[in-house]
Amino acid sequence: RAAEDFRQVVVDYAAEAAAHGAVYVEGIFSPAERVRRGVGWDEIFSGYCDGAQEARELHGVEMRLTPDIVRGFPLDEAEQVVRYSAKYRDRGIVGVGLGGLEADFPPEPYEPVFTLAREEGLASVPHAGEVSGPPSVRGALAGGVEYLVGFPYGCTEQTMSRFYPDLLVQRLGLEKDATQAALLPKMVRDGVARLARF
Repeated sequence: RAAEDFRQVVVDYAAEAAAHGAVYVEGIFSPAERVRRGVGWDEIFSGYCDGAQEARELHGVEMRLTPDIVRGFPLDEAEQVVRYSAKYRDRGIVGVGLGGLEADFPPEPYEPVFTLAREEGLASVPHAGEVSGPPSVRGALAGGVEYLVGFPYGCTEQTMSRFYPDLLVQRLGLEKDATQAALLPKMVRDGVARLARF
């Protein structure tokens, strides 16, 4: 596979999404799987990012990308996903996900790479709870509590993006310290009040 193949995947996907009325899509891809098959990191990322740009130009669909770390892959490969995501951040990469065999590979071992992602200005979007339920969600949230609690907001969607994690952190007892535990009730009340104004 070459960059052209990855570009075409995104453009074709955007065409299908546009046919259904979509104007914004966040696409997921798993670059480390392709690297294991001999494709270069830059080949993969440049192809997907070129496709995102072309999707906007041809189909009017704003594409953003969230490469996945594959559960069960070693941390050095997970770190490479983050480092290349940061390298291509200005080309449409907005976050890093975690996908794969949830029941066999919990999210906690990947906490260091999600910390690195946040330090690089990328969102953390791990998939959790689909198979393993609340323990997996708790594990995925635990590593990103500080990021979630401090998430900026403005519109309804952004308010929910901040308010709901605040509520979950409070309800699940995932506060990182006593200061955060003391602030969360007010943050939850403020979120409810802000939603009521919309």
